[in-house]
Amino acid sequence: MIKWAVELSEHSIKFEPRPTIKAKVLAYFTSEVIGNENDMQSQVWKMFVDGSSTSSRSGVGIVIKRSKVDNMEYEITLEFPVSNNEAEYEAILSGSRLTHVAGARKVHAFSDSQSVVSQAKGEYEARQEKNDEVLGKVMGKDGQI
Repeated sequence: MIKWAVELSEHSIKFEPRPTIKAKVLAYFTSEVIGNENDMQSQVWKMFVDGSSTSSRSGVGIVIKRSKVDNMEYEITLEFPVSNNEAEYEAILSGSRLTHVAGARKVHAFSDSQSVVSQAKGEYEARQEKNDEVLGKVMGKDGQI
């Protein structure tokens, strides 16, 4: 690693991290590139989410599939400290916002977090009030994601 730092310093090259993309900007972009509204209402969309948190940064990854060939992939950096479970909840919340703005009427959500999935199914109770609040935002009026 130090060897590369020395090599790069000779050429005035420096590392710049990927800039964050705001969820609202992604939602507007998604709404512009999505196709016919009638097709969207009859389709079942699939949303795959994952959240991660480390001591230095946190973020979420979202993949939305409208059809076998139509995939939308998003990476959102969280600019506030969160735990791993909170990052998973933020992933679900951001993904549900994106699919809603894009016009999806029915979405099947997939997550690798057993805690989040079990709480969404009603099998577990959210221990932290904040998680319960986020889950309430994600759930629809009929009690389904």
